Amino acid sequence: ERKPEHVNWIGTAFGLTSELYSYWSKGGYKPVYIRQTPSETTGEHSCIMLRPCFPVGEEESPDGHWVDSFYEDFRVRFTSLLGSSFRDMKPGLCLSVLAPQLNYDDDSKSKGAPRDSVIKADNEILTPHDLRRIQKYAAALVDHHLIGDLVPPLARAYFAKRIPVTLSYTQAAILLILGLQLKTVDESVKDLDLPGTQVMALFNKAVRRIHGSLL
Repeated sequence: ERKPEHVNWIGTAFGLTSELYSYWSKGGYKPVYIRQTPSETTGEHSCIMLRPCFPVGEEESPDGHWVDSFYEDFRVRFTSLLGSSFRDMKPGLCLSVLAPQLNYDDDSKSKGAPRDSVIKADNEILTPHDLRRIQKYAAALVDHHLIGDLVPPLARAYFAKRIPVTLSYTQAAILLILGLQLKTVDESVKDLDLPGTQVMALFNKAVRRIHGSLL
């Protein structure tokens, strides 16, 4: 005769794999924690995901936005740790966790991104000289090493949804590998199992689109 308890949220914890993450995320769960050190037994990072629920016996759902707030906070921390604790995590799994916006409508793209959307390591925005360097690489006039220092801040801005450009899944993966996981081109070739020329062509196209969005 006891009435069911009101359940506002449920959670799950598991060793992080692409398959399990896909399963739980399709069920409406969002990550709020991933352990920085992998398990000595399985080699997997422990993950906790939460989902807000309908309270039993009521018609309207509770405000589940607090889960979104936890997820966004986690997303920022996860992004900052991709170059260290999660450097060896597969790029496909990283993209699943970050869930970046890959497609933007024409109105969003037309608005572009101001220079202060990108914050460099010295906490300064892009300078006109920085933009010229990016422009030269986008035009294939210089080697990618000339913008190596700018790739991480560009990647952080893109994955923070501050640069409204449409990229393919593979382009986003390359940007993640080079700009967030801080890997080399050779490592990205190995991670993606693609020819080096194709990786660099896709990366150049991504940079070209990003440059076209910067005001």
